[in-house]
Amino acid sequence: TISGAGSDQLTDCVCIAGHTAEADGEACAPCEAGTYKTAMGSGDCLACPANTMSGAGSDQLTDCVCNAGYYGPGGDSCGACPANANSAAGSDAVTDCVCNAGYYGPGGDSCATCDAGSWCPGGTTITACPANANSAAGSDAITDCVCIAGYYVHAASLTCSGSCPCSPSSGQRSGTIRS
Repeated sequence: TISGAGSDQLTDCVCIAGHTAEADGEACAPCEAGTYKTAMGSGDCLACPANTMSGAGSDQLTDCVCNAGYYGPGGDSCGACPANANSAAGSDAVTDCVCNAGYYGPGGDSCATCDAGSWCPGGTTITACPANANSAAGSDAITDCVCIAGYYVHAASLTCSGSCPCSPSSGQRSGTIRS
């Protein structure tokens, strides 16, 4: 709340930007999250535009930043990240959009499905399955890599081996590679 010099009436007390009250002279409360108010006084807080969010007490349209999955300077101009990509809240450029798990690429403009025989944790990384292992396209973890027929997982090294004594003490088993 603020009042001008020489104020002598309770109604001379008005809310500062980012705050509102039912009427001048009443207790002011911060604008709720997702709203803003640029003017002083008891006026209403305005809702942030679609795909944006602000903190409580916001006093500028530019305090409304893009939601996760969107990018832009905030305010009223947030665009969706490209297909198969996401961004953190507050991202301001398409390059902030990174590929989701199961995809890889530069992000901002395109994300490709992870190739068969590989796994992609997201972002720009594509990692080949270990030798003698394969995975389906779109795999997102090393545990998606499975030893090909005739090979067995060597648990200690996360590799697939062709010679398997298959005894409990050998450290080898058939199936999926586990990290």
